[in-house]
Amino acid sequence: MISKQSPKVLILVANSTAYPSKLMVPLIKHTWGKDQRANTFFYQGGVKRSYHDENTIYLNISNSLSDAPIKVLEVLKYIDNNFEFDFVFRVTTTAYVNITNLLSFLKKIHPIDCYLGVEDIYPPVRNSKNNNFKFLSGAGLVISKDVVKKIIKKEEQYKQILFEERLLMDDVALGKLITKDINTPFQEGFREDYYNGIPKTKNIDHKNYHYRFRLDLQYYPRYLECLVLINLYFKFKTNVFESKNWQIIFMIIDFLLNIVFLILKLINPKYINFLFGKLKQNAPKLFVKLIKSNLFLYKLAKKIKNRL
Repeated sequence: MISKQSPKVLILVANSTAYPSKLMVPLIKHTWGKDQRANTFFYQGGVKRSYHDENTIYLNISNSLSDAPIKVLEVLKYIDNNFEFDFVFRVTTTAYVNITNLLSFLKKIHPIDCYLGVEDIYPPVRNSKNNNFKFLSGAGLVISKDVVKKIIKKEEQYKQILFEERLLMDDVALGKLITKDINTPFQEGFREDYYNGIPKTKNIDHKNYHYRFRLDLQYYPRYLECLVLINLYFKFKTNVFESKNWQIIFMIIDFLLNIVFLILKLINPKYINFLFGKLKQNAPKLFVKLIKSNLFLYKLAKKIKNRL
C-alpha cells in the first residue's frame, strides 16, 4: 500500500571535485539543495576513513573516473548504515531538482522494488551487430531502500560485472545487476534536458521534478551551466509560470542571456576547432560544387583534367 505521507527521500549528488562540479556544488547548496524536506548529500572519495558532515559524504576510495562504479556501491553501503530513507535519488551536479514535485511524484510510487528513471541503452549507438542492453540513466536514478540492500548483498556479482566489462559506467553496471540478478523491473521516471542555453519559460514543464543541463554538448563553455541553474531556481522561486509580470521580466532576461551565451559559444576554442574540422572535412565537396556551378570554371577544370 502506498503511503499518503511524504516519503523520506535521500538525494545523492555525485561530486567529482573537478570542473565544472566544483562550480556547481556551492550553487546547489544555496538553491534547491537547501530544501530541508529532502536530505541532500554530495558524495566524493579521497579520504582514508569514510564519514559525513552536514551535506557531504566522504568515502575511502579515489575520485578517479575508473573508480566511479565502486564509489556508487560504497556510498550505498554507507547510507544504508547511517541514514533512514524510503528512496534514494542519485543525480549529477548538472541538475536542478524541484523538491515539491519530487515528493509529490514519489508519494505515488510504491517504496518496494523501485528502480525508476529514464531509459537509456548501452552501447549508446543502436546497432544490430551489438548486444544492446537497456538500463536507466544515472543522471537521475531513484532506488528504494530494499533494492539498495539487495544491491549490497549482491556486491560480488556487481564486481564481477565490472570485471567482465571494464569500461562500464556505474549506471550501466547497476542496471545489469538490478534487472538480471535482482529481477527488479524498470519504472518510468521523468527528466528534462537542456543543451542550448537558457530554456524559455514556455518550454519548461513546471510539473517535472528533474531538470538536467549539459551545454558542452553544443559547444557552450560549461561554466555557463551555473547561470542555467540560477535561472531555473529563480523561475521556480518567483513562480513565473503563474505570473504574467514575471514572465515578461524573464523573457527579457532570457533573451539577453542567450545572446551572451551565443557570443561565448562563438569564441569558445572547442567550437572553433569543431568548425575548422567541419570545414576541412567538407572543403573538397564545396570546391567541386563551386566548380560545377560556374560553366567557365567547369570547362576549364575539364580541360585540365583531360591534359593531366
